[in-house]
Amino acid sequence: MSVTVIKPGAAYILDPSESRTLAFDWDLNSLRSGATISTSTFTITPVYPLRRVYSITRSSNTATVTTGELDGSGALIAAAHGRATGDYVTVRGAVQTDYNITAQITVTGANTFTYTVANSPTTPATGTISYLSPSLSKDNPSILSAPNATIVCERTVGASRVTQVRLVGTTASLGDEYELANTIVTDETPTQTKEQSIRVLVQNR
Repeated sequence: MSVTVIKPGAAYILDPSESRTLAFDWDLNSLRSGATISTSTFTITPVYPLRRVYSITRSSNTATVTTGELDGSGALIAAAHGRATGDYVTVRGAVQTDYNITAQITVTGANTFTYTVANSPTTPATGTISYLSPSLSKDNPSILSAPNATIVCERTVGASRVTQVRLVGTTASLGDEYELANTIVTDETPTQTKEQSIRVLVQNR
């Protein structure tokens, strides 16, 4: 299995036809001597593209999003969102900030979905509203043993000082951009929480 060791803050190009395992070398970057990683969490956050929202309305604590925009005559140009129930989206740009959250959605139509909001924001929402929806997926997150970390990093590394995860480009779309963050908790006393992140660009290689 090919593993790429990445540098924090770097941009990584992922071909939409491939899956790739990336390693975070905490041993070399910010983990003190003798400390090990107790837990490791990987999070994918969409950065681009922004998808336009035509409207958000609210009934009780359920917000209904209609995707698309207006044409020159003021008619709605529907835009299929391509999402599934259980997916997460990040809504941005609403003046009523209670709408601007990352939430799990329920699909109600080709260009509509709902999500739960707190409080009672004004309906309909106002502002230039858009949403981001992650389609890049990941699997096989792990904290590496000493032998595996030594192979991946090509130097002697102790156990629980390197993490890795596999990104599945086949679920993403060409041109997408994501942030991949790795948050760890160490075994130190007191415990330390640290995070590194990279940008992932989905492009043809």
